[in-house]
Amino acid sequence: MNNKGKIVLAIAILMPLSLLLLQYLYFRPAIVDAYAGEPDAFIKFILDILYPRFTIEKERFDLPFFLTKADQVIYRFSIVYYLLLCTLYFYKTNNSLKLKINNFFYTKTTSKNIASLRVIFFSYFFYFSYEIIDGLIFNQSLRLFYKPVYLLSFFNIPFPNHYTLLLIGGFWYLLNCLLILNIRVILCSSLSLLIFILFQCWSFSFEKVDHGYATITYAYLLVPFLLNEKRKNAPIFDSWSLQLIRISIAMVYFMSSLEKIFISQLSWIKADNLKTYLSFHETQLSKIITQNDFLCVLLSSSALVLQLSFILILFIPRLKWIWIVGGILFHTGTLILMNIGIPLNPWILVYIFFFDWTKIYDFFSDRFKKLNIFSS
Repeated sequence: MNNKGKIVLAIAILMPLSLLLLQYLYFRPAIVDAYAGEPDAFIKFILDILYPRFTIEKERFDLPFFLTKADQVIYRFSIVYYLLLCTLYFYKTNNSLKLKINNFFYTKTTSKNIASLRVIFFSYFFYFSYEIIDGLIFNQSLRLFYKPVYLLSFFNIPFPNHYTLLLIGGFWYLLNCLLILNIRVILCSSLSLLIFILFQCWSFSFEKVDHGYATITYAYLLVPFLLNEKRKNAPIFDSWSLQLIRISIAMVYFMSSLEKIFISQLSWIKADNLKTYLSFHETQLSKIITQNDFLCVLLSSSALVLQLSFILILFIPRLKWIWIVGGILFHTGTLILMNIGIPLNPWILVYIFFFDWTKIYDFFSDRFKKLNIFSS
């Protein structure tokens, strides 16, 4: 490596330190001012975009909570940054590792598998879009509390009335029908994605961000690329977009576990912690769980281990059922214990991307040969 390359590498290695300095010299004092009700223009802009619930949640939590939350954002970013930097370094300097890295970021799939994923994914939205639209119709009575997120404010998009919701929702259903029938899939999936994002923005404009949309949104952002890959490639090909969907899903779990560890360390698994959450969302079963400290610790520990280890599904795919079953139990348990989420949870739906549906495709295509749905 020449001197110029060494300088570039040194700058790249030291770059996160500038973020840490910025955090301690500017962001932490700015958060203190914002907590006191005197945010400057820039920090107000950041909070409006990334943390619209700050105004409400500062009534629930003390200042150290928000300072720790801001710190862990920098820490998580630094971890991901250095992982990517190390990957890039070895990719450039080691031919053997370069081949392994190339193989990791691609996964072998078939056009039949992608066609099956298309049908399953967009069929789900007949149910999921109804849940979102129904929630927005309910929010019609809460218009006084409507506070548009930055994206809506920037484009000056108002909160829709009942009929506008039904009109856009009907168009969304039509797009999903066209996608299932394999008609103009790139255009229709892109338009469907835009409507999904728009509906999320409206849902989040009541100062309540629903993390239940996280993994399905990341997957949705890449689905048009996946469909485009399928259209351009042979029946069997290496897909970067399908692998990136899997990486995105696994990283959401991994980052969630890091947030818990950075903010509360291992105190998150203490019985009192889960008891507090259960008291906010009380059900008949949660009343029973809160009476047993061992069960509380067991459930909290299991959830943390699942989230922290979920990233291993990318490296040990033959054992994927461990994390798939664990994830199903985790999200179903959250619904039963706290009544949080919906029965057909989108977090569970995205597990479809970890499976090969080629044999399922062959089974159904033999029985519905005249339908374009199973066109590969």
